[in-house]
Amino acid sequence: MNISTINKTMLSFALVVFSLGFITQSQAQYTLYGDNVVINGDFSAADSAWEPNGGNGTATFDGGNIDIVVTTAGNMWDFQVYQVLSADQIAALAEGGDWELTFDAASPDGAKTFHVFLGENGGSWSRYWASDGDGLVTVDGEMKTYTLNTEIKEVWTSGMKLGFEVAADDADLVIDNIVLRTKKPSVVFNGDFSLVDSTNGAPQGFSGGVVQNGEMAFLDIPGEGNQWEVQSMQTFTQEQLDSIYAPGPYELSFHAYTDEGTNDIHVYFGEKGGGWARYFGNEFGDGKLTIDTEKKKYTLETPINQVWADMQVGFEVNFQAGNIFIDNLSITRITEIAPAAPEVAVATENGIVSIGVTDAGAATYEVYFADSAFTDYTGGSLIATLDAATGLTATHSVPAPHASMVKTFDAYYGVIGRTAKGTPGPMTAAMVNTATSVAPNYIYELSAEAVEAAAGALESGVVPPASALASFFPDDYKPFTIDSNSLVVEGNAPEGGDADASAKFWVGFENITGANMMVFYAEMTDDVIVPAAAANDGGGAWDFDSWEAGIGAYSPDFITGSDHQSFEAGDEPDYQLRAGLMDVNGPFIHGWDGGSGSGDFNQLVGNSATIADTSTAGMTRLLTILSTIEFSGVNTESDNFEYPTGEGVSTMMFNLALNDNDGSSRDYQGCWSSKCTGQWWNTPADWEVVALVGSAAVVSNEDEVTTTPLEYSLDQNYPNPFNPTTNIQFTLAATSNVTLEVYNMLGQKVATILQGQKMNAGNHAQVFDASRLASGMYVYRISTPNFVQSRTMMLIK
Repeated sequence: MNISTINKTMLSFALVVFSLGFITQSQAQYTLYGDNVVINGDFSAADSAWEPNGGNGTATFDGGNIDIVVTTAGNMWDFQVYQVLSADQIAALAEGGDWELTFDAASPDGAKTFHVFLGENGGSWSRYWASDGDGLVTVDGEMKTYTLNTEIKEVWTSGMKLGFEVAADDADLVIDNIVLRTKKPSVVFNGDFSLVDSTNGAPQGFSGGVVQNGEMAFLDIPGEGNQWEVQSMQTFTQEQLDSIYAPGPYELSFHAYTDEGTNDIHVYFGEKGGGWARYFGNEFGDGKLTIDTEKKKYTLETPINQVWADMQVGFEVNFQAGNIFIDNLSITRITEIAPAAPEVAVATENGIVSIGVTDAGAATYEVYFADSAFTDYTGGSLIATLDAATGLTATHSVPAPHASMVKTFDAYYGVIGRTAKGTPGPMTAAMVNTATSVAPNYIYELSAEAVEAAAGALESGVVPPASALASFFPDDYKPFTIDSNSLVVEGNAPEGGDADASAKFWVGFENITGANMMVFYAEMTDDVIVPAAAANDGGGAWDFDSWEAGIGAYSPDFITGSDHQSFEAGDEPDYQLRAGLMDVNGPFIHGWDGGSGSGDFNQLVGNSATIADTSTAGMTRLLTILSTIEFSGVNTESDNFEYPTGEGVSTMMFNLALNDNDGSSRDYQGCWSSKCTGQWWNTPADWEVVALVGSAAVVSNEDEVTTTPLEYSLDQNYPNPFNPTTNIQFTLAATSNVTLEVYNMLGQKVATILQGQKMNAGNHAQVFDASRLASGMYVYRISTPNFVQSRTMMLIK
């Protein structure tokens, strides 16, 4: 059994009896020793779990050790003492990595050589230490500790044993204190909290908590306010940073419990300051755990692909009142066998590239893209993650921001396999010449009438009717949309679907006032409205119901997009916007330059405003006029936004996000850009290149190109919920054999709508009649040779 097949769970909880130790190494690595897997290694239970074998000697277990008397020399295995390993012991060894065997030994005869056996019991007798090499140990007459090390990459589930083969000579032997345990270098200093700061009782190396009974304790947690108001962090030294190897994978583990009920904790491991980027998401994602009164080991795994100049690890615990206890914190590199390079095939049709991967035994496969050749996956952008269970085919297209920008180009792809714990294998590269598709969304030049109407609305404080605002855009204008089809970058998808959190945005610009204004009209659907607190002039609106945007006053190549991993100023300035309702001061528009500009723009935007209409239940309509010239008034070194007019077309960096708070903090953030990650808000590389289209420019794709490349898609059924019929629409990028099926939540197929039916490229619709089914949630799934997608629908009778 290969190690890479073991423990595929990314977040695991295990109750264990724990006994770890930490020893300092060079380069700020602290050796973490695991549990001793040997049973009765100190022989306190006499011969329990140990067996002598052979006719060339005797073994006695009196006095808390093994006394071996060799009567006749022969082959070393003619007399041996061993322990047959249990399934649990073998499973522990299957963790893999570096292991250490230590034992005390001496010979009453002054000298003896023997073989230490750890390996297969029977079969081919495979072993970790060679019988004529590193498995040989020579001892003298003084009782000393001897150490053997090995990297375990394989175990034998058919049977294993640990033992000592001693009959090569007739000298006697005494053995005691046998320990077999993992040996891992940990990044964390004082992770067992054995060292205490005498001035405040905190564990050395940590910013908070107190040491109590050898554990880090958080006592009398108030449970009110932000979770980070009670925390303990360890800031890494440069030596600790240098000891982290990227790419990973790494494992962070610790023990935790509370003395009453349950408590939540947030594990923070990542950047200190800056964008506060982290490996385990935020307090809404996989970094948040619930602990109870039972002391357990918690393990989080991450494929570390990046390190930052300033980093920290620790815990934020101010979720509920109570006491929390932490012990045995470690960060260790996972050692396992990397998967083989997969075979990759690419093909293109109508601007859609299909990437097929042949399974090579990896847990997942990652597909990367670039517009030039690359030999390491870090040279591309991640576009898909695949696995054998859900299909090893991905489709990819690069949309041109505008029809006038459509072109052909060489598309380069790279695919790597990863183990379940994140170890990457070698990359397979492929290339195909393809064409761009056309993006459906753009930002439009507004007429003088539209600008006057918007300005008048702000002066009166009344948002015009939706139809009036939409009339200032082309008839076929498609608003930017964030809904259940969009990326979820923080929290969980809203339980109530689009009625709980979704939004549409009409976005324009003007060349009339000299203020370089942008106009945002947003229709935000939300069943519970929680306005932002007045503090920070709306800067903290990310934690409440609001929309956010990223805008950049520059035009990178649309295939590669921005290379900004953080905000920049000067000739390529980036800004973040936040708009919404405030509980005291009313609607607002806030801007931030990420600290990149000389003026540190972080304020309400001058000569700009937002007005709101909340007269329709479940709907908030916001109209915002943003004077972008205000940014360069503060950051004087930064360029202004410049917009085309008439038939002109240009581009800018752009993104939108929607925040939803149904209680005390943000539950969900959805993102418009297909590149979005949880760090989009300070990473312009996560934004899209979007067209700025003059009022006389071509806005219909059909006016510019004869054939518009289609993309495969499966739409949300309508109506939903439904009774008993609903419409299912889908788009095919090419002629395909289509299967459309319906499953219940147990994974059982309950209906087949289409079975391998050949259908032409284009838009299609099917009516599904569920009159014979019971009320409940169902999954509908489309599959073609090049496309598979599923969605859920609700039948209510």
